[in-house]
Amino acid sequence: MGSPIYIQLKGDVKLTPEVLKPSVVYQCDGRNKKFIFPYDFVQIEDIKLTIVDADGTEAVQVGNIDYDESTKSVIYPANGDALAVGQKVILERKTPISQDMDLPDEYPFENIEHATDKIILILQEMKAELDRSLKIRVDSDKNANEVARDIVERSVKAANDAINAMSVISEKSDKINANADTINRLGEEIKTIASTVDDKLATANTALDTSSTNVATAERLVRDAKAYAGQTTVDKRDINDLVSQARNLKTDIDNKQTSIASNAIKATDAAKRAEVAASKAEQIALPNGGGLVTKTEADAKYQTKDSLYGIVSVKDFGAVGDGVADDTAAFKRANDNLKNKILLIPNGIYKINEHLSFNTVDSVMDMGTYSNIKPFYPTETPMLKGANNIAFVKNIQYGDEVNQCQGFTYNDKKNVFVLACISGDGNNQILYELNSSTFEIVGTYKFNDPDKMGHCNTMCYNKNTNKIYLANGLKNGNNLTVLNADTMQYERTITLNERVFNIGYDPITRTYVSIVPISGQQRLREINLYNDDFVKMKTYQVDYQYDDFNNNGAFMLNGCIMSATLGSLVECTPFGTVKQIIEINRTTEIEDIAYYNGKFYFAVLTEKPDKRHQVDIYVGDPNKDYQNSINTARLATLDYLKLTGGTLSGALKMANNTLIEGYKPDGHGVGMAKVSTAGNVELGDNSVNTFIKGKEFKHYDGTDSFTVLTTKHYGTAIYKKKDVDDNFVKKTEVDQLGFPYTKVEAAKDWNTFIEQGAIEINFDGGANNPPRSHKQGMLIVMNFGKGAMIDQTFHAFNGETYHRMFMANTWKSWGRVQTSLNSRLKLWSANGGNEVYVE
Repeated sequence: MGSPIYIQLKGDVKLTPEVLKPSVVYQCDGRNKKFIFPYDFVQIEDIKLTIVDADGTEAVQVGNIDYDESTKSVIYPANGDALAVGQKVILERKTPISQDMDLPDEYPFENIEHATDKIILILQEMKAELDRSLKIRVDSDKNANEVARDIVERSVKAANDAINAMSVISEKSDKINANADTINRLGEEIKTIASTVDDKLATANTALDTSSTNVATAERLVRDAKAYAGQTTVDKRDINDLVSQARNLKTDIDNKQTSIASNAIKATDAAKRAEVAASKAEQIALPNGGGLVTKTEADAKYQTKDSLYGIVSVKDFGAVGDGVADDTAAFKRANDNLKNKILLIPNGIYKINEHLSFNTVDSVMDMGTYSNIKPFYPTETPMLKGANNIAFVKNIQYGDEVNQCQGFTYNDKKNVFVLACISGDGNNQILYELNSSTFEIVGTYKFNDPDKMGHCNTMCYNKNTNKIYLANGLKNGNNLTVLNADTMQYERTITLNERVFNIGYDPITRTYVSIVPISGQQRLREINLYNDDFVKMKTYQVDYQYDDFNNNGAFMLNGCIMSATLGSLVECTPFGTVKQIIEINRTTEIEDIAYYNGKFYFAVLTEKPDKRHQVDIYVGDPNKDYQNSINTARLATLDYLKLTGGTLSGALKMANNTLIEGYKPDGHGVGMAKVSTAGNVELGDNSVNTFIKGKEFKHYDGTDSFTVLTTKHYGTAIYKKKDVDDNFVKKTEVDQLGFPYTKVEAAKDWNTFIEQGAIEINFDGGANNPPRSHKQGMLIVMNFGKGAMIDQTFHAFNGETYHRMFMANTWKSWGRVQTSLNSRLKLWSANGGNEVYVE
């Protein structure tokens, strides 16, 4: 035997054609739209996709398909809902038999091209021959020998049935012929008797009609008519019985003729088809007329099924797959004997009552469904491709009693999401039910229970129990709180042997998962798996490869595990190995994870300086790349992209109400710009100053450009307030003399009256008041030199006038400069006053 022939495929991988498998079959689950073709190909468009309905109808699809060559996957339908449970998808490699090379017309290229042309001709001839052969459908779990034997057995049976049917036909045909003779004879007799009756009745009627004159004649005719009528009655009764019997016999014969004729036609057709099928089957299974193959010949000439490409069916170990029989033992036997081989789960419904881990098989081709517990299979395909699959959906406005979000899950029965919001001290909790389409709040449940509810770290819903399970996170670290999912009321507490800071539930494998940080280890996590009764089944220590102690969310689906740190989203296999790490902007902290209708949903918290933190819902769609993803939507840091700078080729687009942020020197984030929910552009952060550089600060309204006045324009276009206050007065406060007017009702220190103007005094006393205070009067204040010299003159209602000055930083004494009628002039001295007056 010569050296093997190699085919150069994309990716520069050389593979031996003999070991390549050209097809794979998937059982649809109503959720998945992505199907991986695990074998090699020249180009991914050569993969043909066929849908098989539950009744076996096949339909090749040519549109609404997306191909992803990098992941060797086909997405169908590209637009629309996933295929329903019961349908199957067959992926077949259909490489065109063609030669596309065009080498130079010179030696040795001409010989090479001629050789490849010859190979193509041979392949085309082989295809033509194969097209004339009997084929077995890709998803069949029988080999060619079994199918051929089935065809032969069915053909022989059909031929025997046809022969037996012909014998029955001959026997019944004889009876039919004899009955037909009898029917013909009876028919003639019936016709004769009926004719006699009709003649006699006609004669009687004629005689009665013509009798009118002769009574005797009439009486005779009547007697004759009665005689005839009596005889006719007897004859007619016998005839009726005979006719009824004849009709019944005719109907029976007609029915038998129809049935026998139909069976005869069917038998004839079956016999013909059986003859053709038997001939073809004999050509395939029994070449050269070799007869049936014995077990000895089969063992000597044919390969056993479990040696073909290392693929072994679980049915080889006794699995039934009817949804009734217990297949647990068969799956256990398969697991014990299939190390490094491919496990095939054919179509069927498998009932498994224990948790099984197929962690030693090479891979699993799973086309089955499970009525109870699905085993843990190797799962290399990640749930999400990257951060670009995650995007903002809705901002949640929560109540005043709380300031952040924590747990998040989906309630299948009520078709609502459940979001837990808490106060920072863990004393107040509000559980919100959110509409699954609009995320509007449709239910609110308030608690004040730090012992049972606490921080509501994470939540999960179990549709089998219709309960919500909640991890406290604040107190009683080993406890889970159980809530009635219909009423959201507390029912009981479950205490585990281990700490349980978060909790998730996988309805497919019927497994609870808890992820616990390990003290003193920033990167390590302990993953605990529990059955439906919270009995621990497995424990793994996993390196999250990310230096962060935060431990948010616990999610599990179809055996795959997902949780978050502050800056990453980590996916693990059910066997404790990291499958993928998606780096997330650290300012968007994923708190918990839910799943609904083929998509993942995240409760996300963004810290705010006022401690009323922003709460948002994000969606994760493995089949969609978002331009404004969770990372590109918040550009607080681009460290995760390892960028050193560059030029954007398109617009930098932000989702509504999404900040562009930067870091302060102390590491805290600061908002720089966003478009608000009102549609306005907002710049800056209320916790810091905002500076804009430029030669001039301009404003453009779409038509004209304006210069924005700043402190740079002091003294030219604008004035400082102090300058305005010192140099100008409001027009509304200026009287005809140019003095502003004010009125003071309450006692006040007179030294404070320094602003220039006219003041109406309407009080007694006050510090530093004139010697003889009066309740009412007018105080005129003049200020010179910006307070260097101040003059106060007070005119009282009784006509007296007082005056003083402020100069050289000192208030001078009051003096009375004018008296009223009948008043005394008083002269003041240091030791008191002496009065001098005139009568």
